[in-house]
Amino acid sequence: MEKYAFRLHFHLPDDVRLQHDEKSIAMTLSHPEHNIILKALGKGVIKDTGNLALVGSGFSSEEEAYQCGTKLKQALLLISVKFKFGFDPGREITRFSETESEDKANEGWIDFVNDVHGLSTYPDKPSVRIASATWSVQLQTSTEIFFRELTSAYQNNSRLSDKQILALELYSLSHFESSLTARFVMLVTAVEALSYMKVRLKSWTVKLQS
Repeated sequence: MEKYAFRLHFHLPDDVRLQHDEKSIAMTLSHPEHNIILKALGKGVIKDTGNLALVGSGFSSEEEAYQCGTKLKQALLLISVKFKFGFDPGREITRFSETESEDKANEGWIDFVNDVHGLSTYPDKPSVRIASATWSVQLQTSTEIFFRELTSAYQNNSRLSDKQILALELYSLSHFESSLTARFVMLVTAVEALSYMKVRLKSWTVKLQS
């Protein structure tokens, strides 16, 4: 039976890094049969880059892989508020074209999958390779704390509304703005996304004088 995997490619702000001396580290979710790994993309180890991915494997269907990846993506947005720094989990933008991936695949018996900034799913096979490109005082956060908060948000994550997801995305992305004015505008917009406009109907009494 074919298995499926997901890959959630996300970025950290330039002044934030996760403290871990290896290229990758495994984390445990509520489903022990699934393998979830945090890995550094490109050269270097996790503590040296803000270009990271959460990779999950061992799912029985593409839908199951997608649902787990989606919950992790929302969990990232939720914990950004607690950590007070942002994650850029992407909007499923492909960095390589299909033609480029096919050309690379023709070079050998390798299944190349396009690098997506965001969430993607694909068959869980040993031959799969990601066709990726590598595009300061820094805040250091341990991977132990990161995994603890991410797992908690994943397990307690109720369904978020479109407005809540938009507000969280704006909050996270504000940490990638170098302009303080632009950051302020994004934060105000995030608050506005959560507000509900109430329309008040005023009744007017017209007195007719005879």
